[in-house]
Amino acid sequence: MCASRTGRQHWSWRQRWLSWVHQATGFVLAQLGISADQALARMRCYAFVEQRLLIDVARDVVSRRLQFTEEMR
Repeated sequence: MCASRTGRQHWSWRQRWLSWVHQATGFVLAQLGISADQALARMRCYAFVEQRLLIDVARDVVSRRLQFTEEMR
């Protein structure tokens, strides 16, 4: 019983994480007119350079606290 409960909790966390990243990827591709792969790569690079977690960057993008521009290269 505990194993299935833990499995559901893990899946729920994973799905929420993927949802934020997926939404943010859509925001970035719309902002820059690039492919989804490129948008995700931009977010990952930004997170690395700023020493932040990708999920935190994604939340900022979706909540419009962070907007990607061509000058951010």
